[in-house]
Amino acid sequence: MKVLILLAGWSLAAMAQIMGPSFQILKAEYGLDNRWEDVTSRIQGLVRGNGVEFRVDGETLGDPMPGVQKTLRVRYVFRGRTRTDNFQDLVYVRLGEPGRGLFGGGNARPVRGALEIVKAEYGEGSRWRDVTSLLSQQISGNSVKLDVNNMTMGGDPAPAVRKSLRVDYSYQDQRRSVTVAENTQLVLPESSGATAMPVASSQLVILVAEYRARGRSNMVTDLLREAIRGDQLKLRVDNTTMGGDPYPSMDKELYVRYSYQGREYENFSREGSTVVLPNRYDRPASGNRRQNPQ
Repeated sequence: MKVLILLAGWSLAAMAQIMGPSFQILKAEYGLDNRWEDVTSRIQGLVRGNGVEFRVDGETLGDPMPGVQKTLRVRYVFRGRTRTDNFQDLVYVRLGEPGRGLFGGGNARPVRGALEIVKAEYGEGSRWRDVTSLLSQQISGNSVKLDVNNMTMGGDPAPAVRKSLRVDYSYQDQRRSVTVAENTQLVLPESSGATAMPVASSQLVILVAEYRARGRSNMVTDLLREAIRGDQLKLRVDNTTMGGDPYPSMDKELYVRYSYQGREYENFSREGSTVVLPNRYDRPASGNRRQNPQ
């Protein structure tokens, strides 16, 4: 009983301090190749509540190499999980749940007018999967462009049924909603009202791409999509082309799941090799991605 009375007398702030933060910036570096500036304290100063959001640029982080395209790499903890993410210059970054404290409080507000995913669900009928957090992590440059399928949505909540993705979001201080069908493309914010863009079956489409080693990875999906030329991709796999080194001194692997002529395939390319897609030696994609080699 004495313990319960003591706890009741503590403030939420004191309890949060004892329990420890559920979001924490461990390390942040901004630069390229062998020249990196430690910006950990700068980003820690931007944390609000249970997350952080900001734009990657010299004004925010300081510019160690003016006029050069740089990368920000951030190692952080969110809800007990440690992750390392890499972001290119001019990208809008949102990690964790900015403005929400350990107990759901906090007075900080998101950047005014920024794109925010309020609620997102993938499924059909009575079977829906909450993908709010998944879509929030896809925000880049204050926008989202994502193929809608079982792979990108984290699974199939309603097998053998054509599903939909429905999204409630906020942009420029206006609340909006959109619904797109499975095997189309979600583009946010809406520009003309029609955001469900069918993915042509004959096209090379990069669904997911990771440059990785032992649990650390760079998500390079957008990078590979931009490198496609004439329905083909040919790209050297190294730390420079993949936007940075997720695990220095370790051999990395590029994993790509892609679709071509209506079928999905998986490709695995080692660091130092050249990825060429489509590749007639690639195997059809399985239901789950292969885990990082240990």
